[in-house]
Amino acid sequence: MFVVSVVDDGQERNLVATKVWMEDGVVVVQAGGKQHAFPASSLVEIMAIEKEYEREDRWGPRRRAMIN
Repeated sequence: MFVVSVVDDGQERNLVATKVWMEDGVVVVQAGGKQHAFPASSLVEIMAIEKEYEREDRWGPRRRAMIN
């Protein structure tokens, strides 16, 4: 996944995308089940996002209150 920042009608727009590619001077963004196309000159940034998974073996067992 990616966050794609573009300038659209003078406003910065951020899209959470599953795919991003360029063709013929156009940035094509697959986001929200739709394709959006912007001129390459409007591209501000593309940032990759990694999914984080909390695993018990990484964080250890959950701590519990002990009563003496």
